[in-house]
Amino acid sequence: MRIIVVRHEKVDMTWDRKYNSVAYDLACEHYDRCPIAFPDKKYAKITGAKKVYVSGLSRTYETACRLFDGTDFVKTTMLNEVPLRSFKDTERSYPVWVWNFIGRFQWFLGKSRQPESREQTRIRVREMIRLLEKRQEDCYLVTHGFYMRVLISELRRCGYRIRREKIIRSFGISNLDRVVAVK
Repeated sequence: MRIIVVRHEKVDMTWDRKYNSVAYDLACEHYDRCPIAFPDKKYAKITGAKKVYVSGLSRTYETACRLFDGTDFVKTTMLNEVPLRSFKDTERSYPVWVWNFIGRFQWFLGKSRQPESREQTRIRVREMIRLLEKRQEDCYLVTHGFYMRVLISELRRCGYRIRREKIIRSFGISNLDRVVAVK
């Protein structure tokens, strides 16, 4: 079985340099509703994909529409990005990277401030893998960067060999990066 995981295209949103907690939470919500940035960009269409799964967030569906030719997509919230919110309530402004870093650290530690804990994310990812293995068909998953990190880790735990189609930077996964998992 072969699973190809693709990160969505760049989102059409410019983040401010700094936010207080309320503004950061609103910016995160806004990001989840924004379209992708390059609606007229031409992509080499991927043909012959039998199953393509997308998350419940519009940016994965829009990316899939541009990448795949004549394919019906299966939408599932199991592929949604790991949610993120401010790490504390404050009027003080912090740079976006501080909000992101401390929020993800809280997620890692399982702090209740974040909407989902690391263990909850791992359970959701394992559930998706079980669904795919039950169906036993090659497929594409169009999903999100942080979710992809957890997914790749869990696929390895399940015995999949991972091959990267592009070099993924050590700290992040770029838009449209692809990872192939084979078992």
